Amino acid sequence: MEYITGVYLTDEELRNGKQYQVKELERMIWLSKAGTPSSIAHDIHRTVGWTRVNGMYLSHEKCYVLGKTGLPETDEEMQRIRFATEMAYNKRNIDALNQYGNELKCLLSGRISADKQLQVTYSNMLTMGYENIVADVFPKLVKKIDKDDGLILVKDILEFFEYKGQGVFCEKHGKLAIMLHPLLRLSQSIYNDFDYRFITLLMDVYKDGNDSVKVKLDLDRVGFTPSFLWSRNDDYWYIPEYDNKTAFIGKGLQTYQMPDSYAVFNQVDRTEYNWETRKDGLKQIEVEEVITEKAPTLPKETYACRYLHAMVNEQTGLFNHFDGAIRAYDAEKIYNRIGVPMDQAGHNTEYTKLFRMDNDIPAYVWKRLVTQYLYGNPSVYSFLGVTPPKSVITIDEKPSNPLQKYVPYIINKGNGVRVYVSYHDRRECDVERKFDTTEIVDTKEGKTECMEFQAIEVAKAIWKEGGKLELTEGMKYVIVEDYTHNIPVIMHGDENLEQNMRVTLNGIKRLIKRHADRADDDVYSFCLSWNMEDANVCLSFIGHSDDLHKWLKKSNVIPTNHHGFIDWIDRQSKLLKKNGRDSEPPVGNELIKNDGVLYLQRRPVLKDATTLSDYEQRADGLYGKLVIDDKKKDLAELVLNGKIRPTPELLATGAKCIDTGEDYLKTPKSGIFDETSYIPDCEMLGFMWTTNPRPICLK
Repeated sequence: MEYITGVYLTDEELRNGKQYQVKELERMIWLSKAGTPSSIAHDIHRTVGWTRVNGMYLSHEKCYVLGKTGLPETDEEMQRIRFATEMAYNKRNIDALNQYGNELKCLLSGRISADKQLQVTYSNMLTMGYENIVADVFPKLVKKIDKDDGLILVKDILEFFEYKGQGVFCEKHGKLAIMLHPLLRLSQSIYNDFDYRFITLLMDVYKDGNDSVKVKLDLDRVGFTPSFLWSRNDDYWYIPEYDNKTAFIGKGLQTYQMPDSYAVFNQVDRTEYNWETRKDGLKQIEVEEVITEKAPTLPKETYACRYLHAMVNEQTGLFNHFDGAIRAYDAEKIYNRIGVPMDQAGHNTEYTKLFRMDNDIPAYVWKRLVTQYLYGNPSVYSFLGVTPPKSVITIDEKPSNPLQKYVPYIINKGNGVRVYVSYHDRRECDVERKFDTTEIVDTKEGKTECMEFQAIEVAKAIWKEGGKLELTEGMKYVIVEDYTHNIPVIMHGDENLEQNMRVTLNGIKRLIKRHADRADDDVYSFCLSWNMEDANVCLSFIGHSDDLHKWLKKSNVIPTNHHGFIDWIDRQSKLLKKNGRDSEPPVGNELIKNDGVLYLQRRPVLKDATTLSDYEQRADGLYGKLVIDDKKKDLAELVLNGKIRPTPELLATGAKCIDTGEDYLKTPKSGIFDETSYIPDCEMLGFMWTTNPRPICLK
């Protein structure tokens, strides 16, 4: 499986004018803990991977939703993803059925025969049905359907129903609902969402006074209004501010071949626009997409092509008729259709009309409707003579600052605090709290498990607050002389959780305040973890000790319940934006790890240069020889200019207090709090690049 990590959403305004609030983004990652199918064009039948959106990064710049998408590399992996997709859909059905099923069945029981077998589906609403169930449940409504075209006036629907939105109409005096035909859904499938942005435009035409608007209903399903959930599709699709000019009206057939970059998404071979002049002088246009892939839920070997038809008075610029449909072809007919232009193809196909309107339709309204009906098809812009805006996304794989290659993420005093929230599978912890992660380093003996030495000081600070946090017997500790400390995850047990979290936070506050009082230049990364409902929370935060001190003074309590935690996240997002500076880069893999930890990655010097062992101790630090390859001129320049330095990486097996000889790992006395001083028992592992080396004396 190939994994891609990226930013999925932020709280800044989208190109379509919408903007997600922080609480909405949190709900997204909370509901996506188990992951969700990744599909082309939001089509569940075209799933290509599995995405877990499980992290929210709060910074001075904005709030980012982060996730990871797995893309299959073998047939077996693809089968696993398809199975997971099916299970996710079934779970959604079962959950909705358990919550709403009995009440919906009860409401239907008095209106349908007891022997009817109900089929359950859930897209954005729980539905039950069988063929023509709407005629049994709402006979008065069905009588108003036009027998010639199978459509019904919107005004006739609204006699009995209110428009809920996104293709759904709910009873005025009940809880049942009906909806538009599934051919108006993405890929014409009941399992996908409606193209609700087109439906919104259609309903707007009716609301603006055109009562000729007709639509096709789904007669095979009845929904339960309380189960309705709004869908969100934030794909950007440009709808210009059209005018009433009719310069686009032409003659004959216009054909637009689909660019490959779009065809992979919309599966369209070409789009044809055919103008004809009628005997009454009106111009008539037919539009049809010729597609290359079968519809996933229609009868076998059915190719469903979107089709539009309209008539316009070229003198007045007003359209007086407009309808849309799906033209369905079997395999033989679509093969023939691909080889024949529209003006020679005839109408030898199954035709299902989906909407219609008459009366005067301004050209700008018609243009908007056509553009949205052909969502995902850029040929409509060429046809209407519009130039869509170019993508604002640029890809630059090279870091803008060469320093980022060697010290990937730098956070200095005044940058502010960064926070990362992620949700994982629930975990068990049978103690008050414990260090839950370790690192692996290469030593002469091979791979060695260890944690950063500064974790000892964190434990001592928590001890001073009356908390328990054991240091593992025999654990080894890494010391990198760069003022940077990656503290292991502190996992909390479920018992007395709120009190224990408060003690942990107070211990961290005590330690950071000490650094701030001494005007130290240290940078810390912390991560607190606890169980919340059915998930395990990882709350990671990072910053210079001075910035952390200021932030922690305003964060007295971190709520351990979900409702309170959501409010806390919202407050922190606003607070962080008011304090600090933007980062370069703002967010990325060099800082955020899959386990939910903000981790300051270090780069070994030996990846880029050769260090010679004959280093020399001087009064202001350790000096040695460094050999850099001629090809790495950027690195040589950084070193010569003093922007980057090697600093030692040491491995400590223990430490002793100088004054008493006590084991420093077991005494509550702390060097940071000037209660004792100590000497670590350590060996040299190598060197790491840093922008801020600590002067040291090796003995």
